[in-house]
Amino acid sequence: MKYLVIGVAGFIGFYLTKQLLERGKTIVGIDNLNDYYDVRLKYARLKELEIYPNFQFDKIDIAYKTAMNELFNLHSFDVVCNFAAQAGIMYSTINPDAYIYSNITGFLNILDCCKKHNCKLIYASSSSVYGDNKKMSFSENDSLTIPKNLYAKTKIQNEQLAQIYSERPFWFANNRLASVFRLWYFWTTRYGLYAFYKSNS
Repeated sequence: MKYLVIGVAGFIGFYLTKQLLERGKTIVGIDNLNDYYDVRLKYARLKELEIYPNFQFDKIDIAYKTAMNELFNLHSFDVVCNFAAQAGIMYSTINPDAYIYSNITGFLNILDCCKKHNCKLIYASSSSVYGDNKKMSFSENDSLTIPKNLYAKTKIQNEQLAQIYSERPFWFANNRLASVFRLWYFWTTRYGLYAFYKSNS
């Protein structure tokens, strides 16, 4: 099977890709390598992946429809794993356009390519979609009508778009992730951006 991992230089995409490569899977990874956080962390992750002969990296922005179409025409992917998104809740108040560009336009391009080429899609949503929901614990059946920020709203729209495409038919799996972290992780606070770099010891 051939996998496409989108957002391969990101934290989750990196770890998934490494696990699949170690199981002998063929992986094409793409990332736009934006500077939302220190790009040295992204290049360091890619350096670890490039030692595998069954890995190929291309710098592609998912919002560029032509580039995405060319990628899918070149390869025959069985499974597409999308972990690319403009992340961050606070940053959405500073640069809202980035969220529409990546999380809506980019995600729609992914859906369209997967549909045209009959690829299965696994993608990351977020626990942020639950918004002001006070019920514990959360359920997939909970209403998603009260997002607290633009990031959450784009993730809700992702789920709605995928559902529309699934009625054509189209196979996908959605994961609402919450507080995932490990080495090579970054996080933001009101005081700045930080990262856990891999220890050399």
